[in-house]
Amino acid sequence: MARVSFRTELLLTLERAFRELVPEPPKRYPLTWKTAPYAYAYLLPLLFMAYLSQRRDTQIIRLLLLPTCLVMAIRGTYAYDWFEPDYYFFTWLRGLTGLAAAGLSVDFAFSQTARLKVGETSLPAINEPESLDDSEDVKKRRQNGIFPAWLSDAVEALSTMRGIGWNFGKSTYIPRERRPLERQAFLRETARLFIKKFILADIFESLIKSITGIGSTSGGSMFFSNYPVFKRYAVSTGIQFLAGITLTNGVECLNLLLTIIGVGLLGQSPTEWPLILDQPFDSESLHDFWTQRWHQTLRRIFVVLGGIPGEYLYGRTGFIFGAFLASGLFHEGGTYLMGRGVDYRVVLFFVLQSLGVWMEEFYRYVTGKRVGGIPGTLWTYFWIIGLGQMCSTWLFMKAYCMQVLTVLLS
Repeated sequence: MARVSFRTELLLTLERAFRELVPEPPKRYPLTWKTAPYAYAYLLPLLFMAYLSQRRDTQIIRLLLLPTCLVMAIRGTYAYDWFEPDYYFFTWLRGLTGLAAAGLSVDFAFSQTARLKVGETSLPAINEPESLDDSEDVKKRRQNGIFPAWLSDAVEALSTMRGIGWNFGKSTYIPRERRPLERQAFLRETARLFIKKFILADIFESLIKSITGIGSTSGGSMFFSNYPVFKRYAVSTGIQFLAGITLTNGVECLNLLLTIIGVGLLGQSPTEWPLILDQPFDSESLHDFWTQRWHQTLRRIFVVLGGIPGEYLYGRTGFIFGAFLASGLFHEGGTYLMGRGVDYRVVLFFVLQSLGVWMEEFYRYVTGKRVGGIPGTLWTYFWIIGLGQMCSTWLFMKAYCMQVLTVLLS
């Protein structure tokens, strides 16, 4: 019997360890009410990690807790499945949620000063209920809240994705507020926008699904091989554009719905719920699109997982490449849960965005001018609408958020 080399044995061991965390589809457990507590058990250590991020002198505890959070989040996400094509959107969303939890765990663990809000200079210890820097509004909300202070702190840290009002979110772009900030007027305008965006998204999603071979979970193609080349890609570009309209309106719908809940039911301030998109179709450059026009909800996760390591290795270029690589792996990781294997095109699309952004920076270095105007918009459309066709499966799955809203509101 031939001896197995150390390298081969190591690779086999790593593969077995990986498949323990990420089983192949046939070896996954059905996700039911009975198994759901096991699938989502990672929320408990994650919540504790979020609480520790709001207490000083806890980094050692957070670092020790990190492996548990990562293993439970990845195993809980990939070891369970619905096995139903009709639930593909929920499956994909569950994959993204688990990966986001893993990313937040890394962020919480390696934050040396924990998470400070704007204006805060210190955090309370584990046995202290509140910080001396807390404003009177925060203290009043805690006193009148139905949850204990420690739980409120943990949930707030866990749900603050864009960093609004926090030090780590100072550089995050926030769209200009166009709604009145008086509570009742704000809620009325938000409800009006929600109805408008919902109707638009529903109309365009119906148009997409009415095209033969599109909008089915069983698969299909927007590239009609019986058409001449020019017509084929003109049609696919039109479909991609419709999907983009559906996607933007659907994303805004979800944010507006959460805004109504946060401000109307939970009593939060309207300033805590700015718009999530800023006219993405008006983008004049890739930099404009990705840093301002598009939503910044996952920005911190991509910076932590890819941008910061990339910057450490290769400076500014590494930061850009690393952040987009993390974004591509994140989106493909959610799609992998649907049991359709790995599709490198999703990752390639996001990696190519880093090339486009780098070319814009080189253009500015050479000419002293930024990419902009109508040529900049056409340039952006090429990179987003044109090259985006390589990963339209991912885009169409995101468009299914309208089906989720329809179910929730029916």
